[in-house]
Amino acid sequence: MGFTLPVLSVLQGAVTVIWICAMISLLATGMVFDLAPPANVPVWAAGLFLFLLYGIIVGPMKAARRAYYWSFGGTRWTWSFVALVDTIVWLVVAVILLCLAVHHFPQLRQAVESIPALANQAATDIKAWWHSK
Repeated sequence: MGFTLPVLSVLQGAVTVIWICAMISLLATGMVFDLAPPANVPVWAAGLFLFLLYGIIVGPMKAARRAYYWSFGGTRWTWSFVALVDTIVWLVVAVILLCLAVHHFPQLRQAVESIPALANQAATDIKAWWHSK
């Protein structure tokens, strides 16, 4: 458990960062890492597909991590402490990998920088739609 649990946390953190980058790329450019979805597939359907694919990949990792928590011997508080440490490891890995990805990939950096403008435009569109009702 001392080796497998951190490895699973690092793998899940890496998959999460890749999924976040793919979603940002899809929402900002309509393509996932310069790969366009088929012409008849809307962006929301491609995003839903990415979400489902993420769940399929990460689901077994989450199940294995939780099995390690429950199988850990000792008092009741020890497995919750292991879960806390494992979650902290996962968060640190995810943040570091995301920062490295934003730093080293200019397309991702541009997509992240365009998020506030896109969110503002979405809020304006929603307000206009709401007032037209």
